Amino acid sequence: MASLNAEAIANVLGKARRSGGGFMCCCPAHDDQNPSLFISDGPNGDIIAKCFASCTTENVRAALRAKRLWPEAGKRRSAVSADMRKERRRREQDFRILTPVPSDAPELDWGMLSLGDPTAVYDYRNARGELLMRIYRQDRLTGEKIIRPLVYAEARSGKRSWYVMSLPTPIPLYGLDHLATSPEALVLVVEGEKTADAARRLFPDYSVVTWSGGANASQKSDWSPLRGRKVVLWPDNDEPGRKAMDQIAAVLKPLAASVGLVNLPSFVPDKWDLADPAPDCLGLSALLTKAVSAGAGLRRHILSAKDFLDIATPPREYLIREWLPKGALAMVWATRGLGKTWFALTLAISIASGENFLDYEVPNEEVVLFIDGEMALGELQDRISRLADEPPERLHILPSEMLFAAGVPLNINDPADQQKLIDAIDELAREGIRPSLIILDNLSSLTAGLDENDNSALDGIIRWLLRLRHAGVTVLFVHHANKSGDQRGASRREDQLDTSIKLASPDNAAGTVPLHDGAHFIMEFTKVRGRKPRPLSIELKLIEKPDGKTVWSMSSSRIMPRDHVLRIIATRNPRTQDEIAAETNRAKGTVSKDCQALERAGLITRDPPRLTDLGRGHALEVFPELASILYKQGDLGI
Repeated sequence: MASLNAEAIANVLGKARRSGGGFMCCCPAHDDQNPSLFISDGPNGDIIAKCFASCTTENVRAALRAKRLWPEAGKRRSAVSADMRKERRRREQDFRILTPVPSDAPELDWGMLSLGDPTAVYDYRNARGELLMRIYRQDRLTGEKIIRPLVYAEARSGKRSWYVMSLPTPIPLYGLDHLATSPEALVLVVEGEKTADAARRLFPDYSVVTWSGGANASQKSDWSPLRGRKVVLWPDNDEPGRKAMDQIAAVLKPLAASVGLVNLPSFVPDKWDLADPAPDCLGLSALLTKAVSAGAGLRRHILSAKDFLDIATPPREYLIREWLPKGALAMVWATRGLGKTWFALTLAISIASGENFLDYEVPNEEVVLFIDGEMALGELQDRISRLADEPPERLHILPSEMLFAAGVPLNINDPADQQKLIDAIDELAREGIRPSLIILDNLSSLTAGLDENDNSALDGIIRWLLRLRHAGVTVLFVHHANKSGDQRGASRREDQLDTSIKLASPDNAAGTVPLHDGAHFIMEFTKVRGRKPRPLSIELKLIEKPDGKTVWSMSSSRIMPRDHVLRIIATRNPRTQDEIAAETNRAKGTVSKDCQALERAGLITRDPPRLTDLGRGHALEVFPELASILYKQGDLGI
């Protein structure tokens, strides 16, 4: 098929009829007698297809591929682009565009143009306010947007009408009428007509302009009206948006009196623009006044110390108080069989449920995505079940066994798979479950083909990890230690880390841990940016309770707040948690969390709170001076 566009596909599928900006036709994914498939050409030469009889998009695409009606994206865009170029050349020959638009031009008829009702229409006017062209925009329920330029033209036959066609290059800017009425105002350049209208409302003292055609079309516009003006560029928060503003800056440097560029803070969401709600702590006016010199070099990023310190930044938030902030990169590493996955799963469950991790505070429940690289499905299920009474709603799992069964194993050493994971995170965000933490277990099994000993081979993964960090996602990856106990492979991966945790074998008479000892290690911090956590090391051992659940036995040189709860229960015999809070001078909610954790660990009972034999044994290790009291309360089993 020479041109595989929406109209051609609809005609092949049968019973095609125009509908809005596309066509209704028979769906190939089911026995469709009453056309239920809507199909249209996307803004980038893509095909958009939606079945209103509830067939999934994946099933529709698979059925179209089977009929050879869904070619590869690159080929489709290439074919459509070629057809569009031919159509544009033909129209340029067959039509004479009338600009400015005559005052007697009729109103737009969307049905005659095969376009549905618009979400918005943007009028391009010259400095005198005369209409030059219009831009049609339709926002669809699928999330796609259709944007079409419209001009008033005269055909060879003499007939005058509106046509889906653009003005010849260079295309005039959107907002020339506003520019002319405020010759002394600063000029703000943004991307897109919708954003320009929003910016005018936000900054009424600025003349706001934009260009037609999106991020890749800035070079097709006429920027000469900005000659001698003071200009500030405000990019969309994505790579195409920043690249477009760099190109515009290069054009304006010899024309404008000055060119400034707004630098967006790292906490601003990806793809954000001025038409979106502003994030908390983002001072829009301050960003404009502090816009620095723009250009292709680094000068625009150099700030005075005063301006740097005046940048509004939100207070840093933590997933685990002191040592695991949001937007951090962290690593936990150990030798094989020591209990890395047990450790990582415990951390995931704690953060997803909002329960303290060991003796470190977890301030809030957060969404966690645990990406498994090698475990059997049943083994992973068993471990989660043994660690948690109920799986936390905010914990999500991407199991390797299911990916291998589907023939799509994940390899974060592959840029395509890196992008797949970014796309999956975006989908989760649209569902309201954007992960605050991603755990990669483990680096070796998820990076096929990577030479771990080659520092330069890590560049692609490091850039991808930094991209996640700048998007506000915390990443914890699990890694192996070598035979000497140090992390395996090139050490460069640790340069970008905020936190590095080593799980080391505890010493015994033989210098090693017997194989049957299970998950038993010393957790120690080898790198932490910021304040040092306390304690810096803890000896941990996973113990199985009679009901099959597992708990961590902890030993450190520091007395924890949770231990003081045991002391109060042993010495004061409190009747309620409120009495414990009063005795320890701590918040009731914090004490309640501690009591829940102590109960899960089998150290206390509740209503009223009392020590179990296991709890009395633990209290004796921490507070040996309480021996006489604890021996009277029960058999310590020692």
